[in-house]
Amino acid sequence: MNTIAFVYYSRKGHTEELVYSISSDIRNRGINVAIHRVKPVQEYGEPLHFNPRLFIDTVMGRRIAIEVEPGYDPQNYVLTIIATPIWFGRPTPPIREFVVRYSGKNINVICIASSALGRGYSTKFRKLLEDNGYRVHLCFDTRESLYSSKHVDAIVSIYEKLVERT
Repeated sequence: MNTIAFVYYSRKGHTEELVYSISSDIRNRGINVAIHRVKPVQEYGEPLHFNPRLFIDTVMGRRIAIEVEPGYDPQNYVLTIIATPIWFGRPTPPIREFVVRYSGKNINVICIASSALGRGYSTKFRKLLEDNGYRVHLCFDTRESLYSSKHVDAIVSIYEKLVERT
């Protein structure tokens, strides 16, 4: 139970690199970490920003089929960190679908919005999570795979406070 789950989607690898880097830093502080990759059943082809299905799924909010590898059970984690690239100013359809799938379970989360621009997209991500019943403790934006020790310190601090409550 005293484990942090990382849940992410990454099409080009930047968000995946970010998740593995942050999770490694957290493991180095003696905290257990589990990593779950969200994958659409039908992956998006290149070029991404000219893919009509990607555009419709993202902008119109169309539901998609996803798989979570390995299987995710929110009861197993004190904190879940959800990381997604940002497409057309929004969280990716696979992560949006994950959020809907686990809505209403009062999951403690931190959200990470990864984009080349790093323009405050995490506020939309936070709203999506809160609208679906998640307890959001922190959200931050990164420029692709970049983060700082302040982010790791904040994650560890939130984790420690949640562990004290249990």
